[in-house]
Amino acid sequence: MSTLQARAEKLFHSLDTDGNGRIDFKELRNGLRSLGMTLLPGDEERLMREADSNGNHQLDYEEFCVFLERRRDKLKAVFSSIDKNVDGKLSVEEINQAVEEQGLALNPRRAKVLLHKLDRDGSSTIDWDEWLDFYLLHPADSMEQIVQRWTHSMIFNAGDGLIIPQECEDGVTWWRHLLAGGGACAVSYSSTAPLLRLRVEMQVRGTPERPLHMAESVRRMIREGGLRALWRGNGANVVKMLPESAIMQMTYEQLKKYFRGEKQRVSTSDRFAAGCIAGGVSSSIIYPLEVLRTRLTLRTTGQYASMVDCARQVVQAEGWRAFYKGLTPHMVALLPHAGIDLALYETLKELWLQHCETEHTEPGLGAMLACGAVSSTCAQLGSYPLLLIKTRMQAGAVLNGAQGSAQVGMWASLWQLGARGGLLGLYRGIVPTFARVIPSAAVCSAVYDHMKRGLGVTHDAGEQCRCAHDEEDLAG
Repeated sequence: MSTLQARAEKLFHSLDTDGNGRIDFKELRNGLRSLGMTLLPGDEERLMREADSNGNHQLDYEEFCVFLERRRDKLKAVFSSIDKNVDGKLSVEEINQAVEEQGLALNPRRAKVLLHKLDRDGSSTIDWDEWLDFYLLHPADSMEQIVQRWTHSMIFNAGDGLIIPQECEDGVTWWRHLLAGGGACAVSYSSTAPLLRLRVEMQVRGTPERPLHMAESVRRMIREGGLRALWRGNGANVVKMLPESAIMQMTYEQLKKYFRGEKQRVSTSDRFAAGCIAGGVSSSIIYPLEVLRTRLTLRTTGQYASMVDCARQVVQAEGWRAFYKGLTPHMVALLPHAGIDLALYETLKELWLQHCETEHTEPGLGAMLACGAVSSTCAQLGSYPLLLIKTRMQAGAVLNGAQGSAQVGMWASLWQLGARGGLLGLYRGIVPTFARVIPSAAVCSAVYDHMKRGLGVTHDAGEQCRCAHDEEDLAG
């Protein structure tokens, strides 16, 4: 009996828990988890599809052996490409070199954690048997997928509509990622739209002398327009999403080509810069829709017949320049928020790895959502005053004759709010913003998972999106 056959027989019997000679999806899922693998959404389904040659949603022993033979050949090719000195062992240096060749970077601590997990004999290297044992049933089986799992470069919401775009895997067109992410964010927007409207109401209509409370604001909105009034402005959110994402993705791809130049790869810093620029460009182009969203959110019953009617009335009353009110604080807030969010997120992940370094190379979904929520919340605290000013400037005529904040510049408006309301005045409306963080991220993740599977997207490492929940809602 060959070594692979022995492995196949042992694995098959361990997975076939009911002893009927077949492995169903539930047995495969439970078996992978019992092996201590950190799984991303869709991993188990993809493995079952690859192994199930007759499409009956079960694996017999013959199918299982053929599947493992294919995976062994793939893994051997990956192992050989990493083993630069052809000594049959992988060192930390060779692992780091493989990561760099993919244009990524591996934290030294994470490299040690990875080595510790695969190195069973304590030799500080990974031999072929150790490599095969670990990856034979692992969801990642190509160089790109394995390296991405090592580095786990997450898609992250850099704040106020800026998302660092994801890399599209070979053979998967970018529009599938766009639709999956767009659909997830649309559902996320809609499911938490009442909190979005509540925040805008508190930002614009609240004053230091008479601040709006959440319960009072909800009652007033329902009295004025019924329950449907809680979703005002949500349509504009959804409408702007796909064009914004499409512009961002196309700009990002062109910038990557520019940064790459004659180099074989694009560095992590270049990717970050390209993502920030692409997000800023896309946000600027669709910015008039953000202004319309704010006006529609604040409208009274019967004030506007449609989004087009709203645009027409804004132009007649305030001119075309009204569509770019608040753009300056919008752009100023982007990069600081992105830096805080990404840096803190990666720091929290590393702290998690230090605590669990003997068992995991990546946090699970719950830990990743927690890290994302904490980092986004802290980033919001730093950028929220500017985004408050942006919303008030977008509101325009709604403030005329009241506070007049829309008629002055960014810094003057910021000074006025701080002088009249103190520090708390600069964070008006932040409670409903924070209340959206976890439910919005959970909805986005769940819907994205279902949509990517339906569209045939199997991107592994970075696909767990921290989508932009709203232009000003900086939660991931």
